[in-house]
Amino acid sequence: MPDNKEIQIIATGITTLDEARYFAAMGADWVGFDTLRLTAGEIKSIAEWIVVPKTFIEMQAVKEDVLFEISNKIQLHGVCLPLDSVIPTWYEGNIIRRLQFPTQEDIVNLGRNEIFLFHLNLFPNEQDTFDELQRICMHSTCWIETETRQISLMELCEKLPVNGIVIRCIEEAIMGTDAYAHYDVFFEEMEMIRASG
Repeated sequence: MPDNKEIQIIATGITTLDEARYFAAMGADWVGFDTLRLTAGEIKSIAEWIVVPKTFIEMQAVKEDVLFEISNKIQLHGVCLPLDSVIPTWYEGNIIRRLQFPTQEDIVNLGRNEIFLFHLNLFPNEQDTFDELQRICMHSTCWIETETRQISLMELCEKLPVNGIVIRCIEEAIMGTDAYAHYDVFFEEMEMIRASG
């Protein structure tokens, strides 16, 4: 089971420089850019202004030309895709697979550099969720997206051997100093989890 100090923070859905700078400054380990809403040039212009250990892009389907263009513009550490996407053979970075109800076959077929990303609300009930995720997380690198959850992050990390917690950046209705208030709460929780070791 991963040590709580080693649980990574993954910020995804980044579409603006303000968002990227906020999450980088708060200590995110990975920052993910949405290729449906940003061009390769826009991603490059944002990535140049932040210092973050790792960057990745989210794609709904593999567009080899887009992947190639972005990987030539920024230091790209990963691409996040649906499970059934085929990756070009020239791509050597991490492959982050979005999963829905993964099977044992899915787990067996994962490559060495592949990461499972799933949303906590994908399973019919809480016990099914934790039984299935326990099984998968024991054999794979797992990131859990926790946008809406019934339990605290601390409880989640106690129940599951997760490697990363994903927070999705969504457009803020509130402008000004309170715009990132709920993200501040997330980072406070993650600080306590990491401190608990």
